[in-house]
Amino acid sequence: MLTKLAVERAIRDASIANERVKVFDGAGSCLFVKSRDSRGWRFKYRVAGREKLLSFGAYPDGPTALARERREEVRRHLAAGRDPSAVRKSAEGSQQNDFRRVATELLLAQANKLDPGTLAQKTAWLEKRDFPSIGQVPIAEVLAPPILALLRRIEATGRQETARRFKTAIVEVR
Repeated sequence: MLTKLAVERAIRDASIANERVKVFDGAGSCLFVKSRDSRGWRFKYRVAGREKLLSFGAYPDGPTALARERREEVRRHLAAGRDPSAVRKSAEGSQQNDFRRVATELLLAQANKLDPGTLAQKTAWLEKRDFPSIGQVPIAEVLAPPILALLRRIEATGRQETARRFKTAIVEVR
């Protein structure tokens, strides 16, 4: 475990030698010191054989205890088989880019090209069919397997044309 004394010593050594220093805290996390003014928490991990690096914030703005909490959260994601970097990007992007928002923006962009009746019909159709099932899903997570399962459920009710239009709408938005 990293102590405040070890951190201060690493900062001093990095500034004297004018080089980058890593001070390891254990379990993959370290404090990366570039100079007296540039210090940040990092976590190194592997996913599918590739090495990745995740940043936890600056030191001393991000104290050691907070960096350790974030490290444990990342380790829980890894244990569950999820890439922590993808989880972070998904959480950041999901607030702005869910399927409903992207589809609405697409319809607004098409508003001047489409007949007002067609636009109203498309909007109503998306509200009724697409949005209840995948409206809140981040656009990056609208993937083929879940969509295919949804299309198969629609086809199983005997509505092949509805399934085809549903697929067309999703492809158009993606």
